Amino acid sequence: AREEFTPTAIWDDGTFTYFRFARNAPVPAIFRYSNGRERAVNSQALSDGVIRVSGVNRQWVLRLGEEVVCVQDAGQATS
Repeated sequence: AREEFTPTAIWDDGTFTYFRFARNAPVPAIFRYSNGRERAVNSQALSDGVIRVSGVNRQWVLRLGEEVVCVQDAGQATS
């Protein structure tokens, strides 16, 4: 099911984007989505279920077999 590989948190540091997954969750393939296309990105598994991918983007597509999760940056809240 999609919720098994839906990230529990996503953040970036201006250079890389980080996806945190639940413990023992399957790790999907992560793609940058831009201009109507999915593009492969370099990724690296870090500790505690965190995957770091190169780049920062507003939309990402996560794929595991036939299942797909799309995530989009909702933007920063301002005060």
